[in-house]
Amino acid sequence: MYHAWIYLKRFLYGKGKQFRKTITVFTRCKPVIIDVRNPAEFKKGHIKGAVNITIDRINSIIPDLIRKQKPVIVTSRKGERSEMATGFLKEAGVDAYDGGSWVNLEKW
Repeated sequence: MYHAWIYLKRFLYGKGKQFRKTITVFTRCKPVIIDVRNPAEFKKGHIKGAVNITIDRINSIIPDLIRKQKPVIVTSRKGERSEMATGFLKEAGVDAYDGGSWVNLEKW
């Protein structure tokens, strides 16, 4: 148990309030999960229920996301693409959260 707490503390350290809010949305709100990696990366593994929409196609689904009125969590391999896509979605008025790496988010 102690080791799990140390891991969690290290994992959250430096992530700030925004990441903790993302975890809360992920565990409580049944969000739409979008994985912005390419299809080959997505096939190697992803979060159950995630939708694979590459970052170059993210703008095309914004009207659908706004209509759904659900929070959206965006993931990628390391978190760089998800951060960029989250910015696009937020600018368009979508309730979006950067989930970072899908592997780290999947642990929750």
